Amino acid sequence: MRTTFFLLLPAILFSACGTGQPTGRSITAHVAGGAGRTLYLEKFSANQPTRIDSVKLDGDGKGTLRPPVMPLDFYAVSMGENDRLILILDSTESVAFEAAADHLSDPESVTGSAHSMLMHDLFKEMKTYSTERQELVGRINADRNDSAAIASIERLNTDFYTRCRDFVTKHTGSPAVLAAVQNLNIQNDLALFQQVRDSLGKTIPRSEYYVAFRDQVSRMEQQLAAMKAQEEQMARLDNL
Repeated sequence: MRTTFFLLLPAILFSACGTGQPTGRSITAHVAGGAGRTLYLEKFSANQPTRIDSVKLDGDGKGTLRPPVMPLDFYAVSMGENDRLILILDSTESVAFEAAADHLSDPESVTGSAHSMLMHDLFKEMKTYSTERQELVGRINADRNDSAAIASIERLNTDFYTRCRDFVTKHTGSPAVLAAVQNLNIQNDLALFQQVRDSLGKTIPRSEYYVAFRDQVSRMEQQLAAMKAQEEQMARLDNL
């Protein structure tokens, strides 16, 4: 059973809390094709976007947002309903990014924010995996006896699963792992999910997406406990 609360990543809506005065933290944008357009910083609550800052980009598509104090969490910069770049920020970091208008979700670069950089490096790997997998699926659909393609997709899936698991293991306390756990099997890797829950409970305890993840892990623990109790009861009945 795979995690399901994290939907298709380019369309994720993230939430965060907090208001305050602008700080020294900044979000510096360079958006090709964005001259004269407005760039918004958004937080989300109950899947509804709230714009908390904005800047009109200059003739070169450049501009700087200076958001208020907010906790470490997932945020988005957007230029439209379907054009968002996901960032993980706190009040100590400034981030710079380069992207193209209408393709913010696939930036050329993201720098200055360790968690955001981790997440977008993973996104690139996920995109490469998806492209390679689609090509192999196309080959298999065209020829169900293509043993080379079948072996390749099995190896690709195994390698990608291992890569995601290694990423989560290495970066357990980073919110970026929530982009990787969606590719893991919660039942098989419950111990790792529990580690992530405990670690993120210290770093982003108020994040709606952490709460959703925490609750998912709790439900799996309850399901496995119920299954174990049922098996023990059946064993006792067999011994009567």
